[in-house]
Amino acid sequence: MLPTNLDAVLTDESDEALVRAITTYHVVIEGMLAESGYHGFYRSFEANEILPGLVKGIRHIQRDEARHIAFGLDLLRAAFQRSPNTRAVCEETIE
Repeated sequence: MLPTNLDAVLTDESDEALVRAITTYHVVIEGMLAESGYHGFYRSFEANEILPGLVKGIRHIQRDEARHIAFGLDLLRAAFQRSPNTRAVCEETIE
């Protein structure tokens, strides 16, 4: 799904294609999957007090991911304003 939706914007300039790509990458991959992974990582590593340097490094990565997510949400907001029907495209992509 990720390569298909990202590659589509190379040939399809529609808001629908853009919303599919943004939703797939920024919302599903970074927002849902990566954030869930970070949560599990912290619970495990901090609870067992192991590899504190790695935990610190991952926190920096997570902060950067939060900026990516915010950027994606801003792009989605703009697309929804231009083309209100794209909200349904976003919801379908998430499902």
